[in-house]
Amino acid sequence: MTTHSPAFVSIEGLEGLVLVYKEDGSTRVRQLTRPSLVRKCIEMGVPDDRVNENNILPFYAANATSEILSGFFARLVVLVEGPTEALALPILLAKRGLEVEREGIAVLSVGGKGNLAKWYRLFSAYGISCYIVFDNDETDDSRGTKRNDALRAVGVSDETVEDLIQSDDWVVEDGYMIFGRDYETLMGRNFRDYNKLERRAAENGVSSKPFVARWVARQLDSESGDLGWEKVDQMIEALKRLLGARMDNL
Repeated sequence: MTTHSPAFVSIEGLEGLVLVYKEDGSTRVRQLTRPSLVRKCIEMGVPDDRVNENNILPFYAANATSEILSGFFARLVVLVEGPTEALALPILLAKRGLEVEREGIAVLSVGGKGNLAKWYRLFSAYGISCYIVFDNDETDDSRGTKRNDALRAVGVSDETVEDLIQSDDWVVEDGYMIFGRDYETLMGRNFRDYNKLERRAAENGVSSKPFVARWVARQLDSESGDLGWEKVDQMIEALKRLLGARMDNL
């Protein structure tokens, strides 16, 4: 069966999950087995005493959703913590010229910092380029363990990780982006009208945090000269480099 629908993708049937792509005019396939996935996860930072052929697939299947599995059909996957970033980021990127759907980029909410590394490893194991986005809100990660895991999966050194998880600034690098201490505070600091627009959203009956972020993103003036747009542009350049590397590797 050949499909573009994630409804037919089953992690527990890993050996039957085959990616088909074109290379130099020929059709190629990419396929993993349980042992090969275990090896790749260990290579990307998973302790070898925590992963094996028996637990690897149930571990992934337990948190798989159709939205996340749609990443198998993308050229590039942007993994974000939750719906706020998933709804707002595509709009911000589009305002500066990057249409994610047109470019084959999937912006996927993984349901928290603790899930960033696991999905980064799986998609990377299949040769799908990934980019991770999170903030340094410590509410569900007081010791920084989840952020550490995500950054180490991307390949950030231990020394650099410690500085990054303490940052309250907007950090944009080739494999990851950090929204300072939290998304709303950082956006208010980098876009002069952000807080005013948040209040207008409330006046218009928009109250849920993710929908407020999307509403405000739609209202922001992309020609305002705000520092935030420089950061968005930096992210776009990082994503373009990943897309270029993806095409070079196919």
